[in-house]
Amino acid sequence: MNKRRRSSSVSSFTSVGPIQTHQIDAVTEIARPEVLFFLENIVVKSVENFMQDVENDVRIRSFDNSEVGFPFGNVPIKAKGKDVTENMMYPELEKGFQSCIRANWDSKLLSLDTHNARQPLNTDLGFDISGAPDLFLTFDNGVGSNVKWGPSLFYYPGIIVEVKRSKDDNLPIESFLKDSIKYNERHIELCNQLYRYIGLGLFPNNPYRHLYSITVTGPFMRLWKWTASGVIVSDSLSYTKNAEPLVRFFHMIGNRHALGLNVRKWVDDDGTERVFEAHMQFTEYEGNGHFKNNLLTILNTHDKLTNPRSNSGQSQDTKNSFMWQFAFKDPLKNKREKYLVLKHPIWRAAGIFGRGARMYLCVEREFFETMHTQSPSQEQILDNIKMLKTSWPIASHTHEAEFVNKAKKAKEAKPSLGQIYLPRLLAHGNPPEAAQCLGEFMTTERLDTLKAMENGSTFAGGRVGRWLLFNDLGTPITNIKSTRELFTVLRDCLQTHAMLYLEAGILHRDISVNSVLIKIRSSTPRRGMLIDFDLARDIKTFEIDYDIMENVKLVGGLAKSVKEVPEPEMTGTIRFMAIALDHRPLHRVWHDYESFYWILIYCVVRHAKNVTLVWSHLKGSLKLNGENNKNRKRALTAIFRDNNATDSTASRSSAEGKLDFLLNCTLLVPDNAKLQQLISTLTLILRQVYIAILAVARAQEAIIYAHTIFRDYLGDINGLYFEYASPYAVVSIEDLKGYNKSLGPAMENAKKTLLKAIEPEPKTGKLDPSLVPLIQTLVTYMVTEYEAAKLHTASLTVFPDFGTFVNAFSVENEPASADDVVPYNSKQRTKDPEDSEDSEDSEDSEDSEMEVSHKRLKTDN
Repeated sequence: MNKRRRSSSVSSFTSVGPIQTHQIDAVTEIARPEVLFFLENIVVKSVENFMQDVENDVRIRSFDNSEVGFPFGNVPIKAKGKDVTENMMYPELEKGFQSCIRANWDSKLLSLDTHNARQPLNTDLGFDISGAPDLFLTFDNGVGSNVKWGPSLFYYPGIIVEVKRSKDDNLPIESFLKDSIKYNERHIELCNQLYRYIGLGLFPNNPYRHLYSITVTGPFMRLWKWTASGVIVSDSLSYTKNAEPLVRFFHMIGNRHALGLNVRKWVDDDGTERVFEAHMQFTEYEGNGHFKNNLLTILNTHDKLTNPRSNSGQSQDTKNSFMWQFAFKDPLKNKREKYLVLKHPIWRAAGIFGRGARMYLCVEREFFETMHTQSPSQEQILDNIKMLKTSWPIASHTHEAEFVNKAKKAKEAKPSLGQIYLPRLLAHGNPPEAAQCLGEFMTTERLDTLKAMENGSTFAGGRVGRWLLFNDLGTPITNIKSTRELFTVLRDCLQTHAMLYLEAGILHRDISVNSVLIKIRSSTPRRGMLIDFDLARDIKTFEIDYDIMENVKLVGGLAKSVKEVPEPEMTGTIRFMAIALDHRPLHRVWHDYESFYWILIYCVVRHAKNVTLVWSHLKGSLKLNGENNKNRKRALTAIFRDNNATDSTASRSSAEGKLDFLLNCTLLVPDNAKLQQLISTLTLILRQVYIAILAVARAQEAIIYAHTIFRDYLGDINGLYFEYASPYAVVSIEDLKGYNKSLGPAMENAKKTLLKAIEPEPKTGKLDPSLVPLIQTLVTYMVTEYEAAKLHTASLTVFPDFGTFVNAFSVENEPASADDVVPYNSKQRTKDPEDSEDSEDSEDSEDSEMEVSHKRLKTDN
């Protein structure tokens, strides 16, 4: 098994002294990408520090340890001459966990042996649940003794317990270690299992603040805490000899809130009135025929309008009950409304770490309870269904609600702007006790203190919980009824994006199939709806400093002026990110316009009835007719090339695939002339731009290469600072031409100096004669590349700005209305994503939110 040294480190907290870091070796070939992330960024704490972290979170400190005893004293431990199986350990472990629960708790711990209680494969989940943790611990009274591991259990807070009989499976990490850390195949397999149960089962389905798990490896036990920022793990505990920390741990987490699921209170912007009141109240409607029928009516109405090609609805597991409820003061009705939230999210980000966005359907409680007496119309049902979004964005990012409200004010100030297609925001909030960074869980006040201190190492992974309630329903753009509807939705969102940028000063920075939705109403035509402003920026504060930096780089100035400006973030959803963003320039507005193009290509390849790709990469041509999912998937993989990869590698491979497609592929839609014209127009615009940008980039690289090799003769590049300089950050044709022109002095300086160095009698007298041919070749290379860049920039006539894209999407170019799309069923799978290249999580962007930001690449992905 090959190993590769990872450049990241493991952090350890001790009671005194700073954080220590250790280099690690990991078996990368068998580890899930997110497993590698948490192995590279895991925080190890002493057992005492781990307990203090739990205490700070739940605020329960009183504990009587006078009667702890030895609850795990009878657990059989593998030793020399004594063979022990995991099955032999389970009963005594269950007894030990039960003994750790204090007698004064109203609800006792339920310990479920999932080996004998597993549900069959559920297609809504996206993975096979036949593999289950060894034990599942929960305090919830709603879990009956007959419950099984699977979807019905994922909505109850609990603790995953994974048992291994040997101490050799224990991870080689302790807070007091100082040496490098080496993981072997057994360690990786244990981590893969934990992530499978938590990252694919429990975590994505609920708005957890955190989750706990326990690993038992022979005589050792560890406590784990999983958050959107990373993983915290305790030192090894000899649990058979000292159970006091475990009794203390279970004493503190005997309710849903302590297990990370409950959100206790919300306040509005001015802090004077509680807007949200949320608690995880499981349904009291189960078994009631009227309420069950009401719920089925709501779900079927939603499914019919959001995805007309599907008649399957949600799984039976999601039709049984609501998960929880919340209340807020509805400004439209001037009264407090209570809402019930469906327990299965209609959309969720894959995995644990990162923003972890989830979208839930919710319905007014009063309306729901009286539906069967009123026989509401389809329109009335839709009017009472809302969308609730929960996420964990970086703490320093502006609240999404601020951008939505700012856009609304801009529209009110200038009614002539016309229609904008944004969701109507009813309410939003920040849970007061929902802030976290990689090393600890904290209050938002504590996080604000860290921000004020500018403590980058501690604050880098800081995230806050944010919830938004929207009054509009949307469905993914992949649920289009026709290519005409695809055209309309993209145009609506493109125009909305432009209005936000030009009038409100908002740059979205994450255009994808997850943010461009179809707005649903039963009595009006379906239109576009632009959502998801988690990564948006106010251009007035975002671009000014960077624009100054660009100017300093190109016209000269003090070097420290450049270094004082941080490196631009890299943001977006990988599959739909502009090719240029792989080079990490400042995110420009045209990068978002390019993302609309990739959404168009993605939807056409995925759904248009008759498509042909002529491309050498596909060994000639590939025809996509009807519901040939195999060929459509092959085409999508060829273009986007982001399967089964970590963010950093997926970004590069996806950019390479899209550039190859842009420069070398011809996409034909023979039965749809209008759509063909749109694709050809936008492809030609982007192709010309990237040919010119690539030429300028090669010229810049040639100059840098010359200066790097012959620095003794050339010195530093006069008047240029290339630390962040990038032609991929230009904003217009004139900007690109100016950028290339600014390279001229550096090129001429290098050319003059190098040619002077190979004169018959160079003044330096130090030049090795054997270098003369190399210098001549290098000078020719620089001049050729620079002249080629001049030629390509001079011939450039169009740029992917708002004007060119709006013209391409003009009404006269709209395809005729027709039934010209087919469904793409990506849910046909039989294995867990780690075992199958055909899995939805690895191929389907709707279920795999591969968002990237520069900070995430460094700290939490």
